[in-house]
Amino acid sequence: NRRIREEPLPPADLESARRYLTGNYIFGLETNQDLNGYLLDAELNGLPLDHIQHYVENVEQVTPPRILEAARARLDPQNLVVVSAGGDPRHAFTPSR
Repeated sequence: NRRIREEPLPPADLESARRYLTGNYIFGLETNQDLNGYLLDAELNGLPLDHIQHYVENVEQVTPPRILEAARARLDPQNLVVVSAGGDPRHAFTPSR
């Protein structure tokens, strides 16, 4: 869908995403294995090791213009690939053109 590159995210959708991300991230850090996985992801993605301490603050700073900027820089609708596993093949995704 090209809308994410062309239209700002509605404020209610952004707030819903913020609540989900900030309310659930801590559950992904319940064990040492979870924390090790997070630290590995941070390292692989070039994030500082203290990123976890600033996660909520960083999520709160996301704005619709920043989302548009990131989508325009990183998403190319002509080169998207959809991968799906499981489910009923009769309900397979058909891309719109």
